[in-house]
Amino acid sequence: ENSTVSVRVARGLNGHLEGLLDETDWSGEFCFVQAADTQFGLISRYIDKADPQPADSPTNRDADIAKEVHLTRRLVSEVNAISPAPRFLIVCGDMIDAFPVAVRDENGEQRREREQRRQRQLRAFADCFRQLRSDVPLVCVCGNHDIGDAPTPESVGIYRQTWGDDYFEFWIGGCQMLVVNSQYYVNSSQVPEEKSAMTRWLMTRLSQSKPTHRILFMHVPPFLTDAHSDADSYFTLPKADRLPLLDACLEAGVSAIFCGHYHRNAGGVYRDKLPVVVTSAVGAQIGNDRHGYRLVNVAKDAVRHSYVDLACEPVNLTNGADGCKACQ
Repeated sequence: ENSTVSVRVARGLNGHLEGLLDETDWSGEFCFVQAADTQFGLISRYIDKADPQPADSPTNRDADIAKEVHLTRRLVSEVNAISPAPRFLIVCGDMIDAFPVAVRDENGEQRREREQRRQRQLRAFADCFRQLRSDVPLVCVCGNHDIGDAPTPESVGIYRQTWGDDYFEFWIGGCQMLVVNSQYYVNSSQVPEEKSAMTRWLMTRLSQSKPTHRILFMHVPPFLTDAHSDADSYFTLPKADRLPLLDACLEAGVSAIFCGHYHRNAGGVYRDKLPVVVTSAVGAQIGNDRHGYRLVNVAKDAVRHSYVDLACEPVNLTNGADGCKACQ
């Protein structure tokens, strides 16, 4: 069973968020929160390397996702406390760790076991975000664990049934927010038509009259430090797609690209004009960063951001301040 996440996710539908955040006129400074890689189950599987137990084992229960549950609840609590309230919270991919069962060729028992684990992770994600304040919509971005490293027609269908569209736009305060499925750039060998359709859609949106700001969200970063010198890798888009995408965004006046996937903070500026911001994980850390999220302040003249450690206390964002008390 591949059920819809039962939480107030602002679901993409026909390329737009369903009836939410459709504000095409500038209405003043605002902030939003960008997070990435809550990835329920990864800490136990990859960091702690705990022995897997049956997903429905009474001795297991939620032990293998307990750390991500704690961290995500902390995220939600901190977002709820930010004043003035963020206009939205966006999770840039890998909401849970378990791949859709469609991406693995397994026998029936293995398939049932994987799907049980996936459903339990989905329920935990939903339980955590049900506590998010009602005036802060939750927006989700497709990551590789959400659709498979090499998406298939079946896994694309599972994703859309569960989360809604995998690419869409919304407008808030006169700013155009564009969400894309970066996995089509990484490996579209089994769904070439999906990549073509998304590319046409994105180029059309980028060709519209320039708004106050255009901001792009994706899971896999175009690059980690430098667009030209970074080699193709698991953590970046291949250059064949990376450079055309960046050039199109630069020409269209995109103010920033926000990503996740690396489980570390990174990023750089393309051609001295286009910031690419790679935000570390709420969940498992691979490098030396702390669990955290990014607080983004959108003023008419600039998009400013800072990484907030989940052990820090956010400051009041009135009058454009950003960051956290312990880091200032």
